Amino acid sequence: MAAPSWDARAQLDALLARKRHEESVLALSGSLLAAVSTLFLIELLSVNEDSATFLVVGVLNLVLLLGWLGLARRVGLAARRWAGKARGLEKEVLRIPSVYALWEEAGEDAPPAWIAVGLVLAALAVFWLGLLGYVVWVTHLVP
Repeated sequence: MAAPSWDARAQLDALLARKRHEESVLALSGSLLAAVSTLFLIELLSVNEDSATFLVVGVLNLVLLLGWLGLARRVGLAARRWAGKARGLEKEVLRIPSVYALWEEAGEDAPPAWIAVGLVLAALAVFWLGLLGYVVWVTHLVP
């Protein structure tokens, strides 16, 4: 195969930088979600018997959670795409031996990050749905 007319190593660096950027976006947005969720919880605990405020704040937090889920999904797909392109570049163009390649076909021994993200999102969703259900039950169903 003839040498490519472009700099394959520079392309590999760019792909790695894009993947790191996607992961940074996910980490930053997750931190912001946790901070806002905490503020919402503080607001809920400071309200006295106002079921409308409980519902509005709880629903807003669920909307934020669903929005972050969409962002996390997009970031995960993009990071996977950049990693796949980097793997192909290492293997097919640069012909780096698999012992030294950054990207392997089998992947890491650790469980995928999406499992942890899914567990955190499920826990947050259960918490907020439970809290909203409790507020509705206490304010509207209990005499």
